[in-house]
Amino acid sequence: MVSIQAETQARNVPEVPAGVVGADVGADVGADVGADVGADVGADVGADVGAVVGAVVVSSGSPQLARTKLTATIMINDKTNNFFISPS
Repeated sequence: MVSIQAETQARNVPEVPAGVVGADVGADVGADVGADVGADVGADVGADVGAVVGAVVVSSGSPQLARTKLTATIMINDKTNNFFISPS
């Protein structure tokens, strides 16, 4: 049975210490997990802050958008089949 070291030397492939590989893998996995957790936490915090701000704005009687019923007049020109919509 040929040792790994002998095979590596025969192929002229430099050996990579296990610690280097472990550090690279750890950094990649850590970055991925950190990004996922950060996104989840950010979404939760954003929702909580939005709910609190929304409740404060509504309960404080801040001006709300006026509720109006939108109406329009549609005029059709029979000769050219063009139509125009104008607010009424």
